[in-house]
Parts: sequence; structure tokens; C-alpha cells
Amino acid sequence: MSAVGQVYDLTEKLFHLVENEVKAEDRDELIEEISSLLDEREDLLKDVVPPFTEEEQLKGKQIVLWNERINSEFIKIKAEVQKSISNLKKTKTTTQKYVNPYQNTSLDGMFYDKRK
Repeated sequence: MSAVGQVYDLTEKLFHLVENEVKAEDRDELIEEISSLLDEREDLLKDVVPPFTEEEQLKGKQIVLWNERINSEFIKIKAEVQKSISNLKKTKTTTQKYVNPYQNTSLDGMFYDKRK
């Protein structure tokens, strides 16, 4: 199989992998699988050199279309991960304030009024 065909197959796997809705608990496994597919595809892209046959050109056009969709899904996954991290930080801060509500109090007993 040509390098274009192998890249086509990997891109198709990647496309089908990201197009399905993923639960938060399965996200880590999905990211690991995506990462391995991307690494494998990157290695194969080095072997893709012209001239291309008509079939390879059609596969290349399909790869470009899939890449656009894959990139948009990556943006969504990234946003979900950022939201999860933000929620985790917020939960951690809230929990810490609940456990020790007087942690951030001033010890010197002074109050400065900044108004003039």
C-alpha cells in the first residue's frame, strides 16, 4: 500500500474516533489513542512524495476534508478539557475555603481605607 493510502486509513480512523460523542471519563483514553494515531500519521506523511496517481489525488482531497472536521473536533475537545480544569480549580478553591475559612485573614488587625 502506498504512503498516501496508509495516511488515508489513519486519517479515516482518526475521523471516526473524534466524530463520536465522548464521555468525560473516557476522554483520557481517547486523547491517548488520538495522540498515537497522530504520531503514526506524522511519520507516514514524510514518505508522501509526488507524483500522485488519480486515486491518490482523490484520497488526498478526502484527507483534507477530514482534517478540517478533525481540527474543529480537536478545538471542542480542548475547550472541554479547559472547562474541566477550570471547574476542578474552582472546586479545589471552594473546598479549601470551606475547610479553613479563616486562612486568608489579616493577622495585624489593621484596615486601610483606600478612599479619599
